[in-house]
Amino acid sequence: MSLSALRHNCRRARELSGPDVAVMAVVKADAYGHGAVPAARAFLDAGAQALGVSSVAEAVELRRAGLAGALLVLGGAFPGEEETVVAQDLAVALWDADQARALAGAARTAGRQVAVHLKVDTGMTRLGLDLADVSSFAALVRGLGTLRVAGVFSHFASADAVETAAARAQTGRFVGAVEALVAAGLRPPEVHLANSAAVLAAPEARFTMVRPGIMLYGYSPAPHLAARAAVRPAMRLRTRVARAHDTTVRDAPGNRRSGGHCCREAERGAARLPGQARRRRLPRSQERWRPRGGCTVIALRSFALVTLPPPAGEAERDRGPEQTVPGDARNERCWTASETEHK
Repeated sequence: MSLSALRHNCRRARELSGPDVAVMAVVKADAYGHGAVPAARAFLDAGAQALGVSSVAEAVELRRAGLAGALLVLGGAFPGEEETVVAQDLAVALWDADQARALAGAARTAGRQVAVHLKVDTGMTRLGLDLADVSSFAALVRGLGTLRVAGVFSHFASADAVETAAARAQTGRFVGAVEALVAAGLRPPEVHLANSAAVLAAPEARFTMVRPGIMLYGYSPAPHLAARAAVRPAMRLRTRVARAHDTTVRDAPGNRRSGGHCCREAERGAARLPGQARRRRLPRSQERWRPRGGCTVIALRSFALVTLPPPAGEAERDRGPEQTVPGDARNERCWTASETEHK
């Protein structure tokens, strides 16, 4: 794991966003598999003003590691997590009236306030307030007394297509929601919509804060944005060859299976199996994965082995030599910092 690459990528997000726009570094899902705690520290060192996670449990992990400061739970709090939110001084996404009352009650009991970021659904149709309910929800939150509206945000329906008419329409709806809040007497200090793609290509969506995710780990959200991103991949996986053999001898093309996944021999010829640490895993969900360098992972499973062909033009390797498999964090998010190299 290259912490210097993580810091570089965060600084790049800051440069692209401009001096008056804050950066919330998204470290959800164990920082996309890169290790939440070391990644969060690297981003804060590089000037990120806040961190974003998916769940209260992810936020608590960062607090226990000694990371103070602004920390937003983008997925909101589930019933029963309100006391933890208050005790850990977390900010949470909010769009539900019952959850608003529960959070306010927990804060009142503790004699404190809870920071909330109101989430508005502008087109993703996943989480958030309907646009028609923004004004009435603002009135409810103001009346509860112990909720401090620290921000308002929304989420693009596409992680990479932010230069489309649909994305521009979402931005327009978000602006309308912010105006409705102002009319209702709320002026959230942080207004954020931009993901990595918007940091790169949609300046009208940057507002007071941006929420880059995948670009922080060295990957462009879309091929046409790669040159502008100018980020550095932060991860590589080192492993050793467990076996090298020819897969074309025994079975007809298309019939061979490995770990429950079909292997099409006609596509590759010889294969190799790098050993993996059993206590960590590669996800079962991907049958195909292309690391940087062009080879395709075959029969990717959450076991101790994955199967790879040798890179084009490279002879078969014997058992034992160390191999480096450059990773693509957009597809494989399970490698943790404890398994990789910090530098």
